[in-house]
Amino acid sequence: MKWTQAQADERLAQDVDRFLTGVFAAINKAAVTPSPAELGAMTSLAYNIGLRAFEQSTLLRLYNAGDRAGAA
Repeated sequence: MKWTQAQADERLAQDVDRFLTGVFAAINKAAVTPSPAELGAMTSLAYNIGLRAFEQSTLLRLYNAGDRAGAA
């Protein structure tokens, strides 16, 4: 299959949106409000390791507990 640059860009945008949505759903928003940089970093991690692994990660557990330094 051969994709145009526009098709590849659209697919990447769809994937990023899907992972961002999954990350945002996993964050305990009652305990923490993520900054744009934190969301970007967590979305990148989830994209690379998968949402399931992200949801089970120590990073997410610590972040949701309010330990931003530990999550970093």
